Amino acid sequence: MKRRWRQDRETGKLIEVTSQRAVNSGHYVRRDIEPFVSNVDGSIISGAKDLREHNKRNGVRNDMDFIREQTARANEPKVLSSHERKGMIADAIERTSSSGFSRRINYQD
Repeated sequence: MKRRWRQDRETGKLIEVTSQRAVNSGHYVRRDIEPFVSNVDGSIISGAKDLREHNKRNGVRNDMDFIREQTARANEPKVLSSHERKGMIADAIERTSSSGFSRRINYQD
């Protein structure tokens, strides 16, 4: 761990600075879900394990699972074929050339 030091104004000696922040000392533990009655089959769901089994048994999904998957899919980089890449490059060149941009230095000004 990185150690930090400060100089005392009065004595001129170096004093080690200890961090005031809490150090992450373990894993994050999440509370289990509160018991509830299923809208699908009327059974009582009393924990995450019961919910997973219930969803699998009835062929249903949690909305949050769908949202997580959708977000993960949206954040994946799109893989382009070589034909698509070539088209995008050609479009960029066309936009640049039609805008009047030129890399050639104009010394006549």
